[in-house]
Amino acid sequence: MIPAISNEEVLAIPIRYPQTEEEEKKQKKEQKKEEQRKERQREKEKAKNKKEQKKEGKNYKGRCQFFMVTSLILLISVVSMMLLAATSDNVNILNYENKLIDKYSSWEQELEEREQAVKEQEQALEEK
Repeated sequence: MIPAISNEEVLAIPIRYPQTEEEEKKQKKEQKKEEQRKERQREKEKAKNKKEQKKEGKNYKGRCQFFMVTSLILLISVVSMMLLAATSDNVNILNYENKLIDKYSSWEQELEEREQAVKEQEQALEEK
């Protein structure tokens, strides 16, 4: 018994013909053109990356200047606040202890003066 194989089950066999010299030259030229195109593409990408790096470098310079100006402004404002705090008469963290002591001593002095005045008035009333 012979096995039966249908025509749909038989696959086509690819056949490669030997290339002629002209076809080989043509194929090599195409390969060289493709390689050159890819090389130009890579060079363009490198140039683009360099330009982007230069832009970023310029951007860093601008950022540095901005932060320097900002830092200078903040330094000036902090120094001016310290000067205002040191020279003002208002109570602040730098002079609160002295102001508090002065306030209590003036109260004590006022009380002593009032007590003295009250004692003088009592003595004047007792003498009468």
